[in-house]
Amino acid sequence: MSIVSSALVVDVIVHSDIVHEFILRVDEFEDYEPGQFLQLTLDQTDASALWPESRTFSIASYNPQEKLIRLIIKKVGSYTIRIFNELVPNTICTVKYAYGDFMLPMFDEEEKIHCIAGGTGIAPFLSFLEYLTMNGKVNRLYIYYSARKESELVHFEDLKRLLPEGHLKTFTTRKTSSTSENRRMLVSDIIPNVNDFTEEHFYVCGSKGLIEKFKDELEEKGAENIYLDEWD
Repeated sequence: MSIVSSALVVDVIVHSDIVHEFILRVDEFEDYEPGQFLQLTLDQTDASALWPESRTFSIASYNPQEKLIRLIIKKVGSYTIRIFNELVPNTICTVKYAYGDFMLPMFDEEEKIHCIAGGTGIAPFLSFLEYLTMNGKVNRLYIYYSARKESELVHFEDLKRLLPEGHLKTFTTRKTSSTSENRRMLVSDIIPNVNDFTEEHFYVCGSKGLIEKFKDELEEKGAENIYLDEWD
């Protein structure tokens, strides 16, 4: 059952002119699964009212003790422009959560988890990272992450710090970077880390083009456990 709650904007982190991170403290906190998403409206409303115009965003955190929710939002379209302009620290919005089945494998706690992210598609994988770190299972996680430029590799330092050596590969496609490969991400970047395509898990989150490309190529390699989270 979803929860409708007002949310206070605690902080806004500017990663680039079109990518901001919003940290919210919700009044009605309910536990959720890593990888799920919420609906956010700029209106102040409650569960009894007709739900107003809103947008959906993956929850980019998992820390029930803090009772904070992080969202990574790209400015695209009129409503996200309003979010960028109106959601500043100490303002209030309303969220409805949690939804979605883009979640960690329910019945497998051993096989590798490969996460392929384009741009703000990193958001659900940050919640995977927090959850698996908390539960001592981060060795299962591999992240392959592409963005336009280095500043849009959100939480790059946290990813480097928390993931084991060799479990993170990053790419920039528009501007050169000293920390990432300056080219498009390929399925061949994943292959060296895979022992068994039929048993391991492959998550893809990003644009429609990125999802279609990796889905097709992973299927050609024999991958059976492919999970997709598409956004425009």
